Amino acid sequence: MKTLLTRRQALTAMSAFALAPLAANAAEQVGMQLILAADVSGSVSPARYRTQQDGYIEALGDPRVLKVISDLDPPVLAITFIAWSREQAVMVPWMRVHDARSMDQFRERLRSEQRPRVGINTLISQALLFCDARFDKEFTGGRKVIDVSGAAAGAARCARILQRASCPAHAGSCWGHGGRGAGRRPRSGRGTR
Repeated sequence: MKTLLTRRQALTAMSAFALAPLAANAAEQVGMQLILAADVSGSVSPARYRTQQDGYIEALGDPRVLKVISDLDPPVLAITFIAWSREQAVMVPWMRVHDARSMDQFRERLRSEQRPRVGINTLISQALLFCDARFDKEFTGGRKVIDVSGAAAGAARCARILQRASCPAHAGSCWGHGGRGAGRRPRSGRGTR
Protein backbone atom coordinates (compact mmCIF):
# COMPACT_ATOMS: atom_id res chain seq x y z
CA MET A 1 0.00 0.00 0.00
CA LYS A 2 2.88 2.35 0.77
CA THR A 3 4.21 2.02 -2.82
CA LEU A 4 0.78 2.84 -4.36
CA LEU A 5 0.51 5.99 -2.27
CA THR A 6 3.98 7.09 -3.36
CA ARG A 7 3.12 6.52 -7.04
CA ARG A 8 -0.05 8.59 -6.66
CA GLN A 9 1.93 11.35 -5.06
CA ALA A 10 4.48 11.20 -7.85
CA LEU A 11 1.77 11.30 -10.52
CA THR A 12 0.05 14.19 -8.78
CA ALA A 13 3.29 16.14 -8.54
CA MET A 14 4.13 15.48 -12.21
CA SER A 15 0.67 16.58 -13.27
CA ALA A 16 0.94 19.76 -11.23
CA PHE A 17 4.30 20.62 -12.82
CA ALA A 18 3.01 19.83 -16.30
CA LEU A 19 -0.08 22.02 -15.88
CA ALA A 20 1.63 24.89 -14.05
CA PRO A 21 2.52 26.85 -17.23
CA LEU A 22 -1.12 26.67 -18.34
CA ALA A 23 -2.36 27.96 -15.00
CA ALA A 24 0.19 30.78 -15.04
CA ASN A 25 -1.10 31.95 -18.44
CA ALA A 26 -4.78 31.71 -17.50
CA ALA A 27 -6.82 34.73 -18.52
CA GLU A 28 -7.93 37.06 -15.73
CA GLN A 29 -11.67 37.26 -15.06
CA VAL A 30 -13.07 40.78 -15.60
CA GLY A 31 -16.48 42.42 -15.42
CA MET A 32 -16.26 43.80 -18.97
CA GLN A 33 -14.01 43.59 -22.01
CA LEU A 34 -14.14 46.87 -23.95
CA ILE A 35 -12.66 47.45 -27.39
CA LEU A 36 -12.53 51.05 -28.59
CA ALA A 37 -12.21 51.07 -32.39
CA ALA A 38 -11.46 54.32 -34.22
CA ASP A 39 -11.72 54.89 -37.97
CA VAL A 40 -8.39 55.86 -39.55
CA SER A 41 -9.43 55.49 -43.19
CA GLY A 42 -8.63 58.07 -45.84
CA SER A 43 -11.99 59.80 -45.40
CA VAL A 44 -11.07 60.73 -41.82
CA SER A 45 -8.94 63.87 -41.74
CA PRO A 46 -6.21 64.26 -39.13
CA ALA A 47 -8.44 66.72 -37.26
CA ARG A 48 -11.39 64.29 -37.25
CA TYR A 49 -9.17 61.46 -36.10
CA ARG A 50 -7.82 63.64 -33.28
CA THR A 51 -11.44 64.40 -32.33
CA GLN A 52 -12.13 60.66 -32.05
CA GLN A 53 -9.03 59.98 -29.97
CA ASP A 54 -9.47 63.04 -27.73
CA GLY A 55 -13.15 62.21 -27.28
CA TYR A 56 -12.31 58.78 -25.94
CA ILE A 57 -9.61 60.20 -23.66
CA GLU A 58 -11.98 62.83 -22.28
CA ALA A 59 -14.90 60.42 -21.82
CA LEU A 60 -12.74 57.89 -19.97
CA GLY A 61 -11.72 60.62 -17.52
CA ASP A 62 -15.32 61.13 -16.40
CA PRO A 63 -15.81 59.92 -12.79
CA ARG A 64 -19.04 58.17 -13.84
CA VAL A 65 -16.93 55.70 -15.86
CA LEU A 66 -15.07 54.66 -12.71
CA LYS A 67 -18.42 54.28 -10.94
CA VAL A 68 -19.58 51.89 -13.69
CA ILE A 69 -16.33 49.92 -13.35
CA SER A 70 -16.78 49.67 -9.59
CA ASP A 71 -20.26 48.21 -10.16
CA LEU A 72 -18.92 45.44 -12.42
CA ASP A 73 -18.58 41.90 -11.09
CA PRO A 74 -15.65 41.63 -10.63
CA PRO A 75 -14.95 45.40 -10.58
CA VAL A 76 -12.31 45.24 -13.31
CA LEU A 77 -12.43 46.53 -16.90
CA ALA A 78 -10.21 45.16 -19.65
CA ILE A 79 -9.79 47.84 -22.33
CA THR A 80 -7.91 48.18 -25.61
CA PHE A 81 -7.79 50.72 -28.46
CA ILE A 82 -7.77 49.65 -32.09
CA ALA A 83 -7.43 51.71 -35.26
CA TRP A 84 -9.34 50.38 -38.27
CA SER A 85 -9.79 50.91 -42.00
CA ARG A 86 -9.13 48.15 -44.55
CA GLU A 87 -6.50 46.84 -42.10
CA GLN A 88 -6.36 47.18 -38.33
CA ALA A 89 -3.73 48.05 -35.75
CA VAL A 90 -3.73 47.65 -31.99
CA MET A 91 -2.67 51.07 -30.72
CA VAL A 92 -3.03 50.32 -27.00
CA PRO A 93 -2.97 46.64 -26.05
CA TRP A 94 -5.31 45.21 -23.42
CA MET A 95 -4.94 46.92 -20.07
CA ARG A 96 -6.51 46.15 -16.71
CA VAL A 97 -8.43 49.14 -15.32
CA HIS A 98 -9.83 49.07 -11.79
CA ASP A 99 -9.23 52.56 -10.37
CA ALA A 100 -8.44 56.17 -11.33
CA ARG A 101 -4.70 55.51 -11.52
CA SER A 102 -4.99 52.57 -13.92
CA MET A 103 -7.52 54.52 -16.03
CA ASP A 104 -5.13 57.47 -16.22
CA GLN A 105 -2.37 55.11 -17.36
CA PHE A 106 -4.59 53.88 -20.20
CA ARG A 107 -5.57 57.44 -21.15
CA GLU A 108 -1.93 58.59 -21.18
CA ARG A 109 -0.88 55.63 -23.27
CA LEU A 110 -3.64 56.42 -25.79
CA ARG A 111 -2.73 60.13 -25.79
CA SER A 112 0.90 59.28 -26.67
CA GLU A 113 -0.03 57.11 -29.65
CA GLN A 114 0.15 58.46 -33.19
CA ARG A 115 -2.41 57.64 -35.87
CA PRO A 116 -1.27 54.51 -37.72
CA ARG A 117 -1.33 54.20 -41.51
CA VAL A 118 -3.28 50.99 -42.08
CA GLY A 119 -5.10 51.76 -45.33
CA ILE A 120 -7.27 54.36 -46.96
CA ASN A 121 -10.43 52.34 -47.56
CA THR A 122 -13.07 51.47 -44.98
CA LEU A 123 -13.93 47.83 -44.37
CA ILE A 124 -16.02 47.62 -41.20
CA SER A 125 -16.70 43.88 -41.48
CA GLN A 126 -12.97 43.14 -41.31
CA ALA A 127 -12.62 45.50 -38.35
CA LEU A 128 -15.40 43.72 -36.44
CA LEU A 129 -13.90 40.30 -37.15
CA PHE A 130 -10.50 41.58 -36.01
CA CYS A 131 -12.02 42.98 -32.81
CA ASP A 132 -14.08 39.87 -32.08
CA ALA A 133 -10.95 37.71 -32.30
CA ARG A 134 -9.38 39.82 -29.50
CA PHE A 135 -11.93 38.78 -26.85
CA ASP A 136 -11.20 36.13 -24.21
CA LYS A 137 -7.44 36.01 -24.75
CA GLU A 138 -5.65 37.93 -21.99
CA PHE A 139 -8.88 38.57 -20.09
CA THR A 140 -12.10 36.59 -19.94
CA GLY A 141 -15.67 36.90 -18.77
CA GLY A 142 -18.00 39.82 -18.42
CA ARG A 143 -19.80 41.66 -21.14
CA LYS A 144 -17.93 42.04 -24.41
CA VAL A 145 -18.33 45.47 -26.00
CA ILE A 146 -17.01 46.92 -29.25
CA ASP A 147 -17.42 50.70 -29.46
CA VAL A 148 -16.88 51.79 -33.06
CA SER A 149 -16.32 55.40 -34.04
CA GLY A 150 -16.13 56.63 -37.58
CA ALA A 151 -18.00 58.34 -40.38
CA ALA A 152 -21.80 58.17 -40.12
CA ALA A 153 -22.15 56.03 -43.26
CA GLY A 154 -19.72 53.51 -41.80
CA ALA A 155 -21.66 53.50 -38.54
CA ALA A 156 -24.88 52.64 -40.39
CA ARG A 157 -23.13 49.69 -42.06
CA CYS A 158 -21.77 48.66 -38.67
CA ALA A 159 -25.27 48.58 -37.18
CA ARG A 160 -26.54 46.39 -40.03
CA ILE A 161 -23.64 43.97 -39.56
CA LEU A 162 -24.21 43.83 -35.80
CA GLN A 163 -27.90 43.12 -36.32
CA ARG A 164 -27.05 40.15 -38.56
CA ALA A 165 -24.26 38.89 -36.30
CA SER A 166 -25.09 35.85 -34.26
CA CYS A 167 -22.11 36.28 -31.95
CA PRO A 168 -23.11 37.81 -28.59
CA ALA A 169 -19.69 39.45 -28.39
CA HIS A 170 -20.95 42.07 -30.82
CA ALA A 171 -22.71 43.94 -28.06
CA GLY A 172 -21.09 47.26 -28.88
CA SER A 173 -22.44 50.49 -30.17
CA CYS A 174 -22.01 52.17 -33.53
CA TRP A 175 -22.11 55.93 -33.62
CA GLY A 176 -21.13 58.33 -36.35
CA HIS A 177 -18.50 60.61 -34.80
CA GLY A 178 -17.75 62.49 -37.96
CA GLY A 179 -18.92 63.12 -41.48
CA ARG A 180 -22.42 63.86 -42.75
CA GLY A 181 -25.08 62.88 -40.22
CA ALA A 182 -22.61 62.72 -37.35
CA GLY A 183 -24.00 61.88 -33.96
CA ARG A 184 -27.20 60.26 -35.19
CA ARG A 185 -28.02 56.66 -34.46
CA PRO A 186 -28.27 54.58 -37.62
CA ARG A 187 -31.86 54.04 -38.77
CA SER A 188 -31.32 50.32 -39.08
CA GLY A 189 -31.11 49.82 -35.30
CA ARG A 190 -29.22 50.51 -32.15
CA GLY A 191 -26.33 48.19 -32.93
CA THR A 192 -26.52 46.54 -29.52
CA ARG A 193 -27.63 43.21 -28.18
